[in-house]
Amino acid sequence: MRGKASRHVRIDPVLVSNDGDVVCQWAIKGKGIIVRSEWDVADALRSGKLVQLLPEWELAPADVVALVPQRKGMSARVKAFIAFVNEQFSPRPPWRM
Repeated sequence: MRGKASRHVRIDPVLVSNDGDVVCQWAIKGKGIIVRSEWDVADALRSGKLVQLLPEWELAPADVVALVPQRKGMSARVKAFIAFVNEQFSPRPPWRM
């Protein structure tokens, strides 16, 4: 093969769902391998219900986004919430503690 190697592996899954909780339960029951955000499976990893495969490989980071109406600006309550979330995620997010 010339050029860059493909980073994608095509599969024909037997089980498919758009519900992350369902997919995690399938993995816990030994039904297969999943790709989920670290925060979504942190408790299952910590408890040993799931194990991490390919620890040297990481997904691209995903931002946490707060959607607010732009017409009137942000209320003090929304600003306080965003500041709180930023504080909770810095320097390490809570699921990495």
